[in-house]
Amino acid sequence: MVRAGLGRGLAVTDYAGTPQALVHAFKVNGSRFLARVLAAPMVDQLAEWCENAKLARVELVLVPAPSRPAANRRRGYIPAQMLSKEVARRARGLGFRVRVVKALRVSNLVKDQSLLNAAERKRNLEGRMRVVPGARQVIGEAKVILVDDIITTGSTLASMRSALVSEGIQPEIFLTFAETL
Repeated sequence: MVRAGLGRGLAVTDYAGTPQALVHAFKVNGSRFLARVLAAPMVDQLAEWCENAKLARVELVLVPAPSRPAANRRRGYIPAQMLSKEVARRARGLGFRVRVVKALRVSNLVKDQSLLNAAERKRNLEGRMRVVPGARQVIGEAKVILVDDIITTGSTLASMRSALVSEGIQPEIFLTFAETL
């Protein structure tokens, strides 16, 4: 799939019905079991993409979507980070060289995206996502994949891409479990 402003990406399913319930339960509960459920088909998509792109032997870095610091404290976990770790674990089990790098952070001034429309989401994140100092060196020459549980308007992934590109890091694709159409 290609989304304007995001480039190429992979999504397992539409965000409706059972997938919507799974993502919601995962985000609310932080369940490792649900992370495994979501990650399994994501790894299948990633493996297929790597095979088609001739990247089976290349090192991959998964960059999870950051959450607001206040939300992290309230929940006690970062959903995209938990999901990225499970995707990486499963991908390594298939022989891929993959690691997770928390390369981005977001300001506490950002509002909860779920409460905003598309235009508000874009404004909400403008200039508020930053690359963590030293991330470029940690990533090195690995192929970067942006990871989130769901893509709705694309604002989060667009902000992630923009922040990384501004620091000379070019993401290859994004990978999500679900997408809204």
